[in-house]
Amino acid sequence: MVPQEVFLGAISVNSHTLQSAITLKFNTEILNY
Repeated sequence: MVPQEVFLGAISVNSHTLQSAITLKFNTEILNY
């Protein structure tokens, strides 16, 4: 059983990484436009 703190920490890191990837893709598409 994974401790809830570790699980929430992983989710928080994943959502932050996902947000960064989306922002990067968004900026790249604007530059290419």
